[in-house]
Amino acid sequence: VASPTDLLKIRAQAATGPAESLAAHARQIAAGPATPWPLNFYRGVSATIARASCLGATKMATYDQCKTQLRSSCGWRDDVPRERYALQGAAAVATGLAITIATSPATNARTFIMSSPPGRFSGLGAALAHIVRERGV
Repeated sequence: VASPTDLLKIRAQAATGPAESLAAHARQIAAGPATPWPLNFYRGVSATIARASCLGATKMATYDQCKTQLRSSCGWRDDVPRERYALQGAAAVATGLAITIATSPATNARTFIMSSPPGRFSGLGAALAHIVRERGV
């Protein structure tokens, strides 16, 4: 479900000129080179999967570790509501930052793949190599 909706969103955002409806973008995507036509909606799925994997792994590793570290260094406890909310909020902010950093390469590659003409990038690796070559690290 995520890949087709991401593709439509990215195509609509990348479009220049007069505004087109999402239905018009969907017709353009469906008319792409893949057969059967529904496969055209899964361009960039490898980057979407890589991003989701990075996101899940980072979230699982970071949130609990941040809470443990904050309990230790700040003395915050879960049984005191004010401290619990501060603990959860600080851990969530730190986790959000870590997720943003970890998923950024895959997010950028996904955007490049989905907004480019079909066949321009052979996959996630090709898109990442293009980004590094053209824009640097």
